[in-house]
Parts: sequence; C-alpha cells; structure tokens
Amino acid sequence: MTTYIVRRVMQALPIMIAVSFLVFMMSRLMPGDPAAMIAGPQATPELVENIRQELGLDEPMLTQYWAFLTGLLQGDLGNSILTKAPVTAEIGSRLGASLQLAAVALVFSSVIGLSLGLIAGSRPGSRFDKAILVGSVGTLSIPNFWLGLTLLVYLAGQLGWFPVGGNNAPSSVILPAITLALPPSVMVARLTRASVAGEVGKAYVWSARAKGASNRRVMGHHVLRNALLPAVTMIGLEAGSLLSGVIVIETVFAWPGIGTLLINSLMVRDYPVIQGLILFFSFVYIFVNLAVDVLYGVLDPRTAHASS
Repeated sequence: MTTYIVRRVMQALPIMIAVSFLVFMMSRLMPGDPAAMIAGPQATPELVENIRQELGLDEPMLTQYWAFLTGLLQGDLGNSILTKAPVTAEIGSRLGASLQLAAVALVFSSVIGLSLGLIAGSRPGSRFDKAILVGSVGTLSIPNFWLGLTLLVYLAGQLGWFPVGGNNAPSSVILPAITLALPPSVMVARLTRASVAGEVGKAYVWSARAKGASNRRVMGHHVLRNALLPAVTMIGLEAGSLLSGVIVIETVFAWPGIGTLLINSLMVRDYPVIQGLILFFSFVYIFVNLAVDVLYGVLDPRTAHASS
C-alpha cells in the first residue's frame, strides 16, 4: 500500500507543474491590461508603463513564470494587484465560507444519492426505479444558475423561508447547498442504482436470504458494501467539482466565498489572485483524485496490488 501511495503522489507532481504553467499562460492571454485598469482612464502612457514595471509585467513570459513557480514552491502566490494583500491571505479569508458550502452540499448529495440509488436498485423495474431514472434526466437538464434563481425567488423571496442571500444565518447555506448538491446527487443515485441492481441477483444475496438474514441486513451489510466502490469514486470526484462549482452558485446567492472572489478578480484582471484561485481549484481536483485512488486501494486491496 505504501508503494501504491508513493507511486500515485509521484504521478501527480508533473501534472501539477504542467497545470501551473497552463494557468499562468492562460491568465496572461486574457484581454485587458491590469496596469491600465489600475492607472485609470485618464492616466498617461508613462504612468501605465511605470506600473507595468512595478508589477513585473514588462519582463519576458518565461521570466515571469519562473518567478511565479519559485514563489509557488515556497508557498508564495504573490500579492493582489488591487488590494496589495498576499494572495494566500485573500484566499484564506474566503475559503472557510466556500468549504462550508461545499461540505454541506457533499453531505446532501451523498445521503440523497446513496439512499435513492439503494432503494431503486433493490427493486429494479419498479415504479420508484422508473421515477428515479426519469427524474434524474430532468434534474440534469436544469442549469444550476436557473435552479438557484428559482429557489431564491420562490422559497426566499416569496415564501420567506430562507434568507435571500449572504452568510448571516445558519439557514443561509441550505438553498445554495441544495442547488449545488442536486446534480451530483443524481449521478450518485444512478451509479448506485446500477451497482445495487447488479448485485441483488447474485448467489451470495440469495444465500444470505436463505439463511434468514433480514432485508435491511442483506441490503446494508452485503449489497451496499460491494456496490459502494463505484459510488465512492463518484462521491470523491464530486467533492472536487463541488468546490469548483461554487463559482456560479456563490454569485447567485451572494455567498462570500472564493467563487465570488474569482469573479471580482476576473473583472479587474487581478492576475495573481486569478492564478492562485485557478491553481487552488486544479490542485484540489488532483488531490481528490489521489485520495480516491488511495481510498479505492483501501476498500479493495486488489487494486493496489494490481498497480504495484
């Protein structure tokens, strides 16, 4: 298992370096000049050029990237062009709110998806199973921002059940978390349903029933355990997508997290903050994939042995 984990970590390192280069180049290729935006519309060309020199934007691209990479290896993402504060501090001040939203959404999607998938898969072909399949197609067809706006207008605006926006009360997280959780919960439900449906007809299930085991024990102890591996993979991957998916949802619900920070930074071409946030989202994805691989090896040691 140790060899398996070390190998996965070593495979992730070159990917992280490649991602850092792509993020750096893409941020520099964005239209607009941050120096001109900082100087203002009435600034002289000399003032704009001085600001570019202060920010190091007049250096060759590879020189800028090397400075960025060496700072990144030291945990330094630079300073925000707009606020002059360290990028790590800017991200850290907003990260807690985004993690809270993503964590609640992950709990919602996991509980809803596993429960619906287990019930539907235990009775394949039933009305409930067909309703889940039809409902999942409809749910996946709804854009996240439209769903969020609909919940916001009706449940918060008209009925007043939840706060309209912000993060001023514990109930403020419910609507954005539901909006964020519905698409992944559908994916988890469909995958769990398929796995459970494939397990219920196997010999060990009939054997457990013949020995007098209750349906709850058969489904929870035997079937779900064997059907859990694909669902665990999906939940792990969704954990990374939930954190990156907060960008749109935070904007809709005025949630003070890193998604809102990214939108604001894009509007003013704040390169260091944009780079730091996109790198953060990318590294979270890489880390989650690595964690899923390790967890998969723990749940099914044959996977680790096959990769060694």
